[in-house]
Amino acid sequence: MRDRVAVRVWSGVAPGSETWTHEEIVGEGTVRNIVVPTLTPVLPATPTDRAVIVAPGGALHFLAIDHEGTAVAEFLRDAGYAAFVLKYRVVPTPVDDEAFGLALRDAFMNGLEEIGQRYLPLAVADAARAVEMVRAEGYGHVSMIGF
Repeated sequence: MRDRVAVRVWSGVAPGSETWTHEEIVGEGTVRNIVVPTLTPVLPATPTDRAVIVAPGGALHFLAIDHEGTAVAEFLRDAGYAAFVLKYRVVPTPVDDEAFGLALRDAFMNGLEEIGQRYLPLAVADAARAVEMVRAEGYGHVSMIGF
């Protein structure tokens, strides 16, 4: 994998989201409606056999890709670790920002259990596949950090 070049986590359609047709929405430091999970390496100048997969948070509704993803990966890289930012699948949300905000509010008010049952297994599958990919690159020690 090349530094800062995103790689698809699945070679074809990600299992479990074969019928998804929504489009990814990139906001200010965030991303949501992810259909195609990716892994982006942030590599140190002198590689070791240690890597960390960084999974940004966002209550399964979006990913705080900048400050909980790229910034963390750069910190780890500067400390000598290979870091990989995982962009994993999350809940499909309305395109409109106001409707998205209402959907997020409703999820928090009504609880995330139902959403978690349906979408968390997809995110976990993306993370498990990411670990396989990083290990295949020759990293003997692979850790994961999530928010």
